[in-house]
Amino acid sequence: MKKNDIITLNIEDLNSDGAGVGRYDGLVVFVPYALPGETVETLIIKVTKNYAVGKIQKIIKKANERIEPKCPYFYRCGGCDYQHINYNDQLQLKCSSTIKNIHKISQNKDIKIKKIIGADELWNYRNKAQFPVSKDKENNVIMGFFSSKSHRVVSIDKCILQDNKCNSIIEPIKKIIKKHNISIYDEINHKGILRHIIARASKNELMVILVTNCNEKLPDNFINDIKITLPFITTLIQNINTKKGNIILGSKCITLFGKGYINDILCGINFRLRPLAFLQVNANQAEKLYNTALEYANLTGNEIVFDAYCGIGVMSLMLAKKAKKLIGVEIVPEAIETAKESAKLNGINNTEFIVGACEDVLPQLLKKGENPDVIVVDPPRAGCEASLINAIAENNIKKIVYVSCNPATLARDIKLFNELGYSCSDVTFVDMFCHTKHIESVICLTK
Repeated sequence: MKKNDIITLNIEDLNSDGAGVGRYDGLVVFVPYALPGETVETLIIKVTKNYAVGKIQKIIKKANERIEPKCPYFYRCGGCDYQHINYNDQLQLKCSSTIKNIHKISQNKDIKIKKIIGADELWNYRNKAQFPVSKDKENNVIMGFFSSKSHRVVSIDKCILQDNKCNSIIEPIKKIIKKHNISIYDEINHKGILRHIIARASKNELMVILVTNCNEKLPDNFINDIKITLPFITTLIQNINTKKGNIILGSKCITLFGKGYINDILCGINFRLRPLAFLQVNANQAEKLYNTALEYANLTGNEIVFDAYCGIGVMSLMLAKKAKKLIGVEIVPEAIETAKESAKLNGINNTEFIVGACEDVLPQLLKKGENPDVIVVDPPRAGCEASLINAIAENNIKKIVYVSCNPATLARDIKLFNELGYSCSDVTFVDMFCHTKHIESVICLTK
């Protein structure tokens, strides 16, 4: 097989990236947007020693799950993976491929799917939009999303997954950027000012963050024009990021107008959301996710609970209502300040929040005699540090509730926990990100 060959391929499965998987003369071929059960005429665009990548030229036999995507940008934009699949089938395909991944990496085939929690709202569910800013061939300002596996910006006028408040800023802000001749960041030359525009929506408010490749405050006339043109923006922030690379936000923020935060309510918890704090992008599904974690924790009111990677503390405060004491740990200082503030706002007094890396802070607390009955971990995609897992096992903590956004690192950590004497029997999947390949998982590990 070589590049530009055209082959006929039977699709057997989906991989973790959502691409169809077939075999040709013993070589694995990955085909984006192809579905299990389909036969596709495929143009080979890449060949390596171990696999090839193809592109659909023609669908010879179509899967029953295939539908017409609702979004006109679907096949160009890298934001969605599964809009061409009926929603109920999306759930089944995602869960099937995820449980296979967990079985393979964890080497534990006894784990079963307990339940799958789908979404009630399939569109306009995202409360946070991150729009890269660029220029097209005619030198016009464009906003949108990166094409899959690239940094080429696909220009959009709206995203049907985003809250409409986030969509409503796109066209007006492009005009204001052009009017005031604000330079656009070029990542190749590391020149230009405006890099990203981020919108974060709560039920009644909207925060907009302008990410810039400069330390100087943006011009007052530009700021005032945004304020006048878009009066529904509650607060406008300038974030400073002068570093090269893919990380979107820098550590410094300047409030250009408004309070510097927006108010929101999640799971009955009032909180203030600041620009650097992490919050799940789907509020309705986040409530289901956190309630699932609470169900696995099975608290009676007598337990000491550690919440590792606690973020702004929404799940922490839910747990605290059912526990004797809650200790939350998070490396982002702003998030911990929000968590402390939220505890006061909600009159919850049995909490302690600590800034630091979980793998450093938790062993220190354990040595001091703070012995939890339950540890809840909700790590980033990299998963838990091995030192944290070892500290949990060494101190014979009986129960761990693990919330994960990455099945691969979850499975790796399950294997480590299993080797240290912990077992788990089932996993609950929560579809936080409809029409994408991603899914959240919750498991309970017991000693």
